[in-house]
Amino acid sequence: YDVLIDQQRYGLNASYFFRKTIVSLLPNPDLVVFLYADARIIHERKPELTVNEISDRLNGYTSFLRGKKINICELDVSKFSPEKCASFIYEKYIVK
Repeated sequence: YDVLIDQQRYGLNASYFFRKTIVSLLPNPDLVVFLYADARIIHERKPELTVNEISDRLNGYTSFLRGKKINICELDVSKFSPEKCASFIYEKYIVK
C-alpha cells in the first residue's frame, strides 16, 4: 500500500486513481503490520523527511487502513523494542 501513500519513495509520477486501480488488482495481504510512532521520534531516528512530511504520511496510512477490511496489526514502536515488536507479531499472528 506504500505506493498509494508515498509515491515519491518509488519515483512514481502517476495519478492516485491509476495507483489505486493497480493496487485493487492485487490480492489483499493476510496481515498488514503498521509500525508507527510520534513523527518527531521517527525523524530523530531517521531524518530523511521533515516532521511534517512524516506526520502527513502517518495520517495517510491511518486514514487508508481505517477503511480496509483486512487484518491489521498496529504497533507503537516508541513503546517497545524491535525484539518485543517482532515477538508480539510472531506470537499473535504467526503462531496460532
